[in-house]
Amino acid sequence: MKRFFTRKYISIICLVVFVFCALYLPHVLQYFRSGPDTRYQFAAGFIPDYYQYLSWIKSGSLGDFLLTTRYSGIAHPKVLVHPLFSITGQITGRLHITPPYAFLLLQIIATAVFLYMLYLFIRTLYPSGFSRNLAICFFLFGTGLYTIAKEAGVWQVVDPISWSGHFNIISKYSIPPHHLLALAAWMGLVILFTRSLLALRQAQGKLKGETFRNLLPSIILGWCIALLNPSIFLFGLIFLISGFVLSVLYPSKLQALSSKLLLKRLLIFLLCVSPVLLYNIFILRLVPPWSIMYQRTLAFNPDTSFINYLFSLGPLLPLSLIGIWIIRKRLTLIHFIMASWAYLPILL
Repeated sequence: MKRFFTRKYISIICLVVFVFCALYLPHVLQYFRSGPDTRYQFAAGFIPDYYQYLSWIKSGSLGDFLLTTRYSGIAHPKVLVHPLFSITGQITGRLHITPPYAFLLLQIIATAVFLYMLYLFIRTLYPSGFSRNLAICFFLFGTGLYTIAKEAGVWQVVDPISWSGHFNIISKYSIPPHHLLALAAWMGLVILFTRSLLALRQAQGKLKGETFRNLLPSIILGWCIALLNPSIFLFGLIFLISGFVLSVLYPSKLQALSSKLLLKRLLIFLLCVSPVLLYNIFILRLVPPWSIMYQRTLAFNPDTSFINYLFSLGPLLPLSLIGIWIIRKRLTLIHFIMASWAYLPILL
C-alpha cells in the first residue's frame, strides 16, 4: 500500500483527483439541488449529441447492436456504427441501469482509462521523474489564452475559441466517452510502435517475435479507434504516416532511434486496418442518416481566425517549439508523431 504514496505515484494521483473533482463535483452539487419533482439527467456538452448517445444506449438495452438515429421519422437502415453505446446499453440494460446513469458510468470509466493511458504516454516520452511531473502539470493547467470583450455593455472573459469550451482548463476533459477512449487507444498505438522500434534497435533489427507481438495489439487498437471515432482514426493515420515520413527524412545521425526499421511493420499495420477505413468511408458517404450527418459536419465552419486558433493553443505552443529545439539531436519516432499531431493542424 505504501508504494502508491511514493513520488512515482503522487503525480498520477493528483491528476486523477483534480480531473474527477473538476468534472463531476458540479454534477453532484446539481443533483442534490434538483427539486423533488424533477430528475437530473447529467446532461453536458452539446445537448442534441448527448440525447443521441442516450438513445443509442437505450437501443442497446432493447437488444439492438446495430444502430440508426431516433431523431428522424424516416426508417433508415441500422448499421454497425458507434458500437460502444449499444454494448453499454446491452450491459447496463441487464443491470436495470437507466440510460442517463449508464452514460455517466461510461463517462467515468472512459475518463479513468484516458488518464491512465495519458500517464503511460507521458512516461514513454519522459523517463525521468522531474520531466514527467512537469509534463503532467502542463497537461493539468495548460489552456488557451483568454481575451476580454465587451458584450451587451458588460466586459466578459471570452474563451479562446468562442464556440467551444474544450480549450479551457476544465472542459477539455469533458469530451464524450468515445472520444476519450479513441484518444486513449491512439496513445496506446503510439506507445506500441515506440516499444517495437526500441526492441528492434536493441536486437539490431533481427528480433521478430517481440515486434510482431506488439504489431497484433497495434492492429486491434487501430480497429478499436476506427469503431470508436472515425475522425480520430483518420487523423491518427495521417499523424502516424507523417511522423514516419519526417523520421525518415530527418538525418539518422541526429536520431536516438532510426524509424526505418519499422517501415515493414507500418505497411502491415496500414494493410490490416484498411478494411475498417473503407467501411467508415462507405458509411459516411453513402448510408443515411450517417451520410447526412457527415455532410452537415462538413458544412459546420464557424468563423475562427488563424490568430484565434493560435491563441487557443496558449503558451504550450512556444514551449513545445523550445522543447523540440532542445532535444533536436536525440529525437525518436514518438517525437516525430507528436510533432505531426501538434503542428499539422496549424498548417492545415
